[in-house]
This record gives sequence, C-alpha cells and structure tokens, in this order.
Amino acid sequence: MLEEWIAWLRGRGVLHGTVRSYWSAMLSLVDRFTTLDGIWNPFRLFRRPAASAPVPRALQRADAERLLAHLAHARGPAFLTARNLAVVASMTLAGLRRGEVMRLDLKHVQTAAQTFRIVRSKGRHGGKTRTAYMPRQLAAILRTYEEAREAAGYAAADPYFLTLRGARRIGDGAIRRLFSTIRAKTGLPVSPHVLRHTYVTLMRQTGADDRVTMDLAGHASLAMTQRYSAVFSGEHLAAADRLELEF
Repeated sequence: MLEEWIAWLRGRGVLHGTVRSYWSAMLSLVDRFTTLDGIWNPFRLFRRPAASAPVPRALQRADAERLLAHLAHARGPAFLTARNLAVVASMTLAGLRRGEVMRLDLKHVQTAAQTFRIVRSKGRHGGKTRTAYMPRQLAAILRTYEEAREAAGYAAADPYFLTLRGARRIGDGAIRRLFSTIRAKTGLPVSPHVLRHTYVTLMRQTGADDRVTMDLAGHASLAMTQRYSAVFSGEHLAAADRLELEF
C-alpha cells in the first residue's frame, strides 16, 4: 500500500523532494503513536524515497516566441514597452539572471560587439565577473531600447535598465510586477528562472555544444571542465548568434 501511495504521488507529478517530505512527516507521526501506544510503524520497513534533482522548467520555443511577441506589441509608453521587451529578451536570449539584469550599467552593454559585461555574477565572495554574449536579434532589441532611453532624456544615466519616471535603476519590485502582469495576460508560467532554463534549452536545440552552452549561462560547475577544454570567445559568439525567435 505504501509503495502504491508513492507511485500515485509521482503519477500526479509531485516532485520527488516533496514525496520525500511527505514520507518523513508520516514516519514521524507514526513514530509518535509508537511511543504513546506501542503501534508498529510500517514506514520503518522501507527506505525513504530518493529525492532526485528536479527537472528544470522551460518554455517551449512557440511559447517563448509568443512571450516576446506579446511584449513587442504591448500598449503603453514607448519607453516602457521597449524596456520590458529588452529585460525579458535579455533573460530569454542571453540567459541573464534577475540580479544580473538589474545591476547592468550602460558601459556593460556593448551591442556592436554583442556582449554584456556581467559584474558580481552569482557565486561566493560577491560573485565572479564574466562576459555574456547576445545574438543579433537581442542586440537589435537593446538598440531600440537605448533609442527609447535617449528619447526619454535618459541617455547619460549610468544604470542600464531604468524606471519609467526618473533615471533610477530598475528594482526587484518592478521585475516582479512585470512578470506578474505577463503571467496574468498570457497565461504562461514565466519567471526569470524559467527564462534562464529556456535559454539553455533553446541553445541546446540550436546544436550548440553543452560546454559552450553552460559556459554562456555562467554555470560555476564548468570551472573544472574548462581546465581541460578550452573555449574561445569567438566560439561563444558563434553559438549565441544562432539563437533567433520569430515574433
């Protein structure tokens, strides 16, 4: 019966870690009955279910295209439309994390070279600095945003992604509100982390080598691999440049 219960939970799509937590809770509960009333605990006959690594969620290509199309044709101030598209596209087409997007300065974004300079990326001791690469499609989106920045009078502002009023850096609250609005209007289960997984998935679908894809995403787990397999910046840009969505 216990084995069937586990199978039923997994069949409903419950994460393995959650199944393991349910099992531990039931084990503790019946142990209490054992202490109080001497009731035998059948959970003690089995090992706890393994907690396998969760499968990363990602948007399908068609949904990623629908997401960008929705933002590209959104109604509202031109500056806001261009900024929102640029923020989401930077996550979808370059794999940038939420914090990396918010910390970008104007000098860190080079659309001509198709590169981002990511300062204080994820990691210990304040994180490492790395270069991220943008495909031509993303570079064009960012140039449109930069034109909107200039038209709004923010050309000289140091922060790259700005609030609608005043040359202030976009904050976590604005990012959360943006994604909440996107989810409500499109029905897509989208978040910055989902878009990072989407980027990696789309890059793999283009045929990019896994070591290049994971390096483009800034995964720290490649540190050891890179000692044995050199990856050149030209290879990064060539791989990143193959990614393009229709919207």
